[in-house]
Amino acid sequence: SGRALMASGRYDRAANMLASGPSAQREVYTFYNMGVALFSAGREREGRAVLDRLSRLSMDSMRDVRLRDRASLVLGWHYFSIDRPAVARYVLARVSLEGPYAAPALLGVGWANVVELEGDASDGLSPRDAERVLAAMVPWMRLIEHDRMDPSVQEALLGIPYLLEQIGHNDEAVSRYLDAAAVLDTAAIYLDAGIASLRDRLLINTLISTGDQNSMGRDWYVTGLPDMPATYWITHLIADH
Repeated sequence: SGRALMASGRYDRAANMLASGPSAQREVYTFYNMGVALFSAGREREGRAVLDRLSRLSMDSMRDVRLRDRASLVLGWHYFSIDRPAVARYVLARVSLEGPYAAPALLGVGWANVVELEGDASDGLSPRDAERVLAAMVPWMRLIEHDRMDPSVQEALLGIPYLLEQIGHNDEAVSRYLDAAAVLDTAAIYLDAGIASLRDRLLINTLISTGDQNSMGRDWYVTGLPDMPATYWITHLIADH
């Protein structure tokens, strides 16, 4: 299958296989896999075309909406990586603000704004750029209202005071740096505790004990997640797959 070929690193063959079926029979997930396979095979132009088409489709099911958002996220950050911030912002703006990919999308839009600002200011940002900088920060200001354990949120918490410092808002910048430091300290504690619970197999044993014991194969499911530090990352890992 196409997924098996991708798993074994044969991306070019996977892309060709996924592209060979009739368009009407392809599911959204197939289009997404095809786009990723094309990128991985070095066929970026074709990969962009597939993901761009997917990111524009109208979806009915929540699963398909999430895949469309994921395609927009991958494509948007790709454009950012090749120094096309305006296109990156346009594509990332397609991501639903209510879905699981909202945080990295808002982070990307904010960085696209910053890159364009710094490009326009050849001698660096200064207080005279305050109005434009504050406008550029709007996506990050919205982002920091999300879960502060999210890495995208943490990056925005550091990015905002950096920009405030550039335009002379030093007191607010210091206050926000201290806030970001406190959040990062807490995140480090949770991360260390989560790693410890994995090493001790505490999380794994708890998940098994709370799952459906009659279905331990591919259809196994967890009836409830335990209240422990590693649960945060487990829920995000499950949501992303």
